[in-house]
Amino acid sequence: MASFQSRFQRLALPILGALGLFAGCLQAEGPATRTGTALIDAQAALARGMNGAALERGLAALKAQPLGADENLQMSLTLFWLAQFGDSARHMRRALAQDLSVLSRSALLRERVPPADVNPRLLELATPAASNAELCFLTGALLLLDRDMSRARLALLRAEELAGTDGQVTDLLAAIDVALAIDRSMSRATRHMQSAAFDEAARFFICSAMDRPRHGLAYAGLAVSLAADGDDLMALRFAHIADELTSPATLLQWIADARPAAAPLALAARRLESTSGPVKPTAARTRLACLLWFAAGYYESARNAALALLIESRLDNLARPLLDYMESRKLEDDPLDVRPQPPKPDRQEPPKPPEEKPAPSLAGTIDDARKSIRRLDYDGALRLLEPLVSEDQKDLNVFHLLFVALVGRGELIDAATAYQAWFLRAPEAERMKLAALRPLFERESDYEAWKRPVIAARNTDQIAALPRLLLAACDISEGRFSSARTNLAVALRAEPRNVTLQELNRLLGQARYDADAEVPRTPEVANPRIVLGEAERLFRDRQYEAARGKYLAAAELDPALKDIPLCLLKVNFALADYERACAALEQLLAAQQIEALGAEAYSLPLAGAYADGAEFTRHFDTLRQTCEQRPLSDKPWLLLGAIQYARRSFAEARDALQRYSENTLAPAQPNGAALKLLESAKKLAK
Repeated sequence: MASFQSRFQRLALPILGALGLFAGCLQAEGPATRTGTALIDAQAALARGMNGAALERGLAALKAQPLGADENLQMSLTLFWLAQFGDSARHMRRALAQDLSVLSRSALLRERVPPADVNPRLLELATPAASNAELCFLTGALLLLDRDMSRARLALLRAEELAGTDGQVTDLLAAIDVALAIDRSMSRATRHMQSAAFDEAARFFICSAMDRPRHGLAYAGLAVSLAADGDDLMALRFAHIADELTSPATLLQWIADARPAAAPLALAARRLESTSGPVKPTAARTRLACLLWFAAGYYESARNAALALLIESRLDNLARPLLDYMESRKLEDDPLDVRPQPPKPDRQEPPKPPEEKPAPSLAGTIDDARKSIRRLDYDGALRLLEPLVSEDQKDLNVFHLLFVALVGRGELIDAATAYQAWFLRAPEAERMKLAALRPLFERESDYEAWKRPVIAARNTDQIAALPRLLLAACDISEGRFSSARTNLAVALRAEPRNVTLQELNRLLGQARYDADAEVPRTPEVANPRIVLGEAERLFRDRQYEAARGKYLAAAELDPALKDIPLCLLKVNFALADYERACAALEQLLAAQQIEALGAEAYSLPLAGAYADGAEFTRHFDTLRQTCEQRPLSDKPWLLLGAIQYARRSFAEARDALQRYSENTLAPAQPNGAALKLLESAKKLAK
């Protein structure tokens, strides 16, 4: 028995201990296993298109790991598949915030989302993404997940343009540029050279050279930009570096493709070749001039400079390739003569007598000062009024407006002096006039803000005469004579010999000023932006007739509101008033300068103005029916063509705009911008 027990202890106890350790490991790995299983289940449900299961399992995985990159990516893809794009973008940002490489190590988009639904969802996302930075970011991330880097780059560039600054977008673009071997600094520098902004081009070429120190084209572009900007010494140094790092064939092809602005380069080449300056021509200056002539498109001058290089050195590494390049492409002539014109002889012209500008009228200056005060521009009002102040000034409005401007600037001592100068000159009726101050301001809040420095001065020193005098003037203007008497009594105790205070005390002692007077309130001037907001609310509630009235009221208050043409277009479109809708459309086309800039500048975000897509579709169907019922009309066809062009239905836009052009009867002429859209639609419909 004893031997059996000892044998059991030697064999069974180690086995039981190992089982305990194994069970502990299983228990420790349980939550992670469940989390991974939930994520795998969610991915499988989404790939199979299981609507409810994909969302439910995705939420379970996200609940287990709220900050997990893979879990947030899975939720983003699920919401994208369910067409909840805003929430999808939010989870995509969370996933990238945790791990920027989550997209690169993930399976393709078409492997994680049902392939048949990918393109329809992307097309559905494209319309709102055009003007929404978050949705544009989501589009770029999804295309990047699908390994479509070129289109992803375009979408992310648009997102960066809409957002201004976006760290995640910048990081994704940097990764794409590395993958595609794109040098953004080089591209931007080239664009600046084409627009003759050579100082900005030099800055971006420097950035490119810092990123890729052995990239010779960056040094070549820097040399060209510095020469065009007048820095010949540094241009020659960078041109020498470019010669060492770049082959002539690569350099010439890049310059030919870049097509920089010609005039500054031609002048710089002429300067480098000049023999009259303090610096004599050298082989390096001639070589750079040859390159500049070629970049500017002056091929005959480039040929002459190359021949001069060959005469000086038959082994020059630029001249022979340049001549061969131009000969193979038949580049021969200069576009014009760039030699500097001789200065014209100075002609002694008799000096013209200075033109005497008519002095502004006193009434006009005072009216301008009132406008400045109404705009709360007290400094501008003071500049207008100060030259008019004198002892013999007869117009009392000068002193009264000066008092108002000085209070607005917080200069209360000078304001009290101006008020007393006005008070002692004014007749009694003017002194006690009601509503003398409030109508000078546009809003009640502006008037209260103007009074605030006086009230603050009164609260700082309760027995001082100056703020009490100014408050008494305000009280009289507001008809509060009892309050004016209270302020006046305090002021008289401080300065009993003040003539203005004594005269005010005499006037307020009259029986007719015993009771306060009621002053009618000045109506508030409506804010056009507030009216426009009310119109938008009515439009969203589908109260289109009331919304049109509010839009017109906002246009009357501020004709410069840039949103008015589109607002009137969408509300008249909803009301099926196509004549007025087309009038607003023509204003919109004029504002976008379609005739000058072309159809590329055209945009009409009409569908996005309706919260419900079905509502827009209903109005659009009404427009199409109207066009079919009135085949000889012109305005409905114009509106239909403009909407179809904005929706990129170019064939339908072409047909509608063609009908509009044919149905426009003399003496009326078709809208020029609409004809531009017609030309573009004909090209794009092919």
